[in-house]
Amino acid sequence: MKIYINGNLGKETHEDKVEEALKLGWVHSGGNLQELTIVRSTEPLTACMETAKNNNAQFVHRSYTGANTYVSLAESYYPDVILSMPPGSNEKIKIFDYSIPQKILLISSGDNGINETGYNTEFVENDPITAETVPDELDLESFGSSYGLGKIAYIMHSLNCSSDEARARARATGSEGGVWHQTNGFGKINVGEAVNYGFPKPPKPKPKRKAVKYIVVNKNALS
Repeated sequence: MKIYINGNLGKETHEDKVEEALKLGWVHSGGNLQELTIVRSTEPLTACMETAKNNNAQFVHRSYTGANTYVSLAESYYPDVILSMPPGSNEKIKIFDYSIPQKILLISSGDNGINETGYNTEFVENDPITAETVPDELDLESFGSSYGLGKIAYIMHSLNCSSDEARARARATGSEGGVWHQTNGFGKINVGEAVNYGFPKPPKPKPKRKAVKYIVVNKNALS
């Protein structure tokens, strides 16, 4: 699994924490760090997406605001590279409209699957960085989103499946019971249940009735 972290010059300390949270999401899911490659990039996001595609990366993660302006970019590289971002706010306000699932992977932040930051998201994950150092501090999207990406990436890696399947499994088994919630999205990702999830089988088609042939007999010919 290869993931690019797209950052800004001068923000290396912030990106260090983003990388740490991503690794924690991977390891807490059961992943081995030797199977995860993280590449740091300060290229413009469009250039980074192209570089990631050319180097067979599965995700590009950017932990800054602006997700609503990058939908077209995300769609242009989907499904080769998935763009992952927070919705774009550390406050309880609506920033991004996720009422219709987007190609971009949006993960907000909040304890126990209860969103504390930008509404209208796909998932909500704990911030493992701020929560460990400042217990009463608001969870931050930058680290909650990267932690959640580590979980999604592990599901995809462990099952050798597409990102679409990994996200579908996580949606179906999230803490919101498979139903999208305007504030919490599909809730907190449950990796174990997502990996073991059995998609409902479509009903078997009814057997076709055999055609009955009728033979028209000319009674006059028989007399």
